[in-house]
Amino acid sequence: MSKKRFAAAGLFLALGLTLAVVTATVMRGKGINAMQTAGQASLYAAIGLALLASPLVRAVTARLAGPLEQSRRERLPRGAECTLAHSADG
Repeated sequence: MSKKRFAAAGLFLALGLTLAVVTATVMRGKGINAMQTAGQASLYAAIGLALLASPLVRAVTARLAGPLEQSRRERLPRGAECTLAHSADG
């Protein structure tokens, strides 16, 4: 992933955080007017997370792949892994 994409994601997440703080502090008790900044904050945060989605999914799947594979092997009866590999080929 490019540095530009990380920078853009950081910028959008920072904007979302800033507007969330403004909504929680400055707009406290303003009623419906607080929805303006809250909506923008959620949009900016969503864009930032969308820009980071690809590396986040890769990191999570890489982290979970080992334990899930080990768990699958423990649940299979002995020799079933070899049988499954052969049935997938043909």
